[in-house]
Amino acid sequence: MGQAERNKGNTWVQAFSVGSDVAAILIGFLLGYWARFHSSLSGVLPAAKGVPPVGMYLGAAAVTIAIWIPLFHVLGLYRLERGHTRHRRADLTRALVLGGLALAAAAFFYRGASFSRIAMVLIWCATSALVLAGRTIVQSLAPHWAHLRPIRFALVGDGPLAARLR
Repeated sequence: MGQAERNKGNTWVQAFSVGSDVAAILIGFLLGYWARFHSSLSGVLPAAKGVPPVGMYLGAAAVTIAIWIPLFHVLGLYRLERGHTRHRRADLTRALVLGGLALAAAAFFYRGASFSRIAMVLIWCATSALVLAGRTIVQSLAPHWAHLRPIRFALVGDGPLAARLR
């Protein structure tokens, strides 16, 4: 298998990594919301302002996806490097802390809605654990995906982008 074919196979691994991160963020937000407002924790620490609508937290999840996925890309977390799993976990943990700080800053400056600080901590913990677990699963399944067919697409037009893709 040539370098071009290997790169096409790696595209699948990168796509599954992004998909895993998006799913982890969404599930982490729902899990943190449930833990704060609908689990036994809500009996111990009742929500003083009542239970907010879940849509507000799903909107925050969309903003988090819009911030974290490009952040992970800029930090090189979607580049494939063999044999650097521990180093990559440290980079991912650093990115999750940086993303959590960016999210906390955005929530602090956004005054359209008030987010529960306890919920945000629970969400960050759940999301971080799920992103790390998702990456571990994707990495363990990556050798099986190496033999998948490359992603094929139809190219229409002859502009500069089409010339680059040929």
